[in-house]
Amino acid sequence: MAFKPQNADGTVEHANAYVSVAEMKAYWDDRGIDLSAKTDTELEVSIVKATDFLDSRYTWVGYQRHRLQGTQWPRGGLPSSFLRGLPLALKNACCLMAQRALAGK
Repeated sequence: MAFKPQNADGTVEHANAYVSVAEMKAYWDDRGIDLSAKTDTELEVSIVKATDFLDSRYTWVGYQRHRLQGTQWPRGGLPSSFLRGLPLALKNACCLMAQRALAGK
């Protein structure tokens, strides 16, 4: 599996992740959860699962900015300039869902 986090411009072709391993570790470190017992590969798999879940579960406003970007975000055609790139709420949701995937839920 090639782990390919998407960037804010949506220019990573065939991306399969909304956050990097470092971003996930930092998110959970801020919340007092230590992920050091997990390998980077385990974290990557959980992030990909979380990204897949978010993209398949929700219908997003607008359209994918690039045809081959792989992920549903970033989006074009949005009514607000506040929703450029990858929203923090989306990244946080990805970290939350990745933790659930790690726990087997």
